[in-house]
Amino acid sequence: LMKYIRRAGIVLLVCLMAMVSVGADQRVINVLNTPQKCPILLYHHFTDDIPDNYSTMTSAEKFEDDIRRIVEDGYQVISLEEMYECMRSGISLPPKSVVITMDDGYESNYTIAYPVLKKYNVKASIFVNNDLMGKISIHGFPHFSWEQAREMEESGLVKVYSHGYTHTDFDKMSPEELREGIKNSLREIDENLGKRKLRVVAYVGGAYSKEAFEVVYQAGAELQMLVGYDTNDKSISKYSFFPRFTVFYTTDVIQILDRYYLEQK
Repeated sequence: LMKYIRRAGIVLLVCLMAMVSVGADQRVINVLNTPQKCPILLYHHFTDDIPDNYSTMTSAEKFEDDIRRIVEDGYQVISLEEMYECMRSGISLPPKSVVITMDDGYESNYTIAYPVLKKYNVKASIFVNNDLMGKISIHGFPHFSWEQAREMEESGLVKVYSHGYTHTDFDKMSPEELREGIKNSLREIDENLGKRKLRVVAYVGGAYSKEAFEVVYQAGAELQMLVGYDTNDKSISKYSFFPRFTVFYTTDVIQILDRYYLEQK
């Protein structure tokens, strides 16, 4: 455990230096223009058993195995804020950096994933829908509460961000509805958990458009998170954004990370 804590302390020191140095610099940082690269993993719901639906569910056993292998293989898990600030300041990211994210705010993030994060002293960013906090979705899945979110944030390992006010694809909403939803989502998160140093919004369902990017940006998002994106689409290049790798039950995360860094050479 101590080696995980020492490693995390080094990573935090490097990225805190970056955060101090950036000041009011608000330039655009995205996967298209930054020379530094960092893979971002995306998890969703966790189960105690092997999931019947492999779409985005991951078993508790596999998640712990993923985290253990990531740490033991020398990858350094940093927070989304640390990644962003290092890139924006030009200070080098720690070697073999990786960011872990979770979408939708399932209660299993608190009951299953959070204990694993604490065990390995690993950070994660969780994106929530405000109207589902502490409630059960129409699909029958419970979501963690504001109180549970505060507990995770107080550990220093978890940061909570917006996934929209409702779990509705952004491209299916009117500009006015999307704008108000994002504004209210960001405001409620600040009110319940404290003001965010970085305002981040993750798209629902991965669907995006240039129009949605502008609306979300105008609503207050400094950084926008996607699943995948069209590498030929330059219309969103003026916004700060990053894509993520979705982790399925059958995904070999080390294979993804090894391939990612091999392609950067």
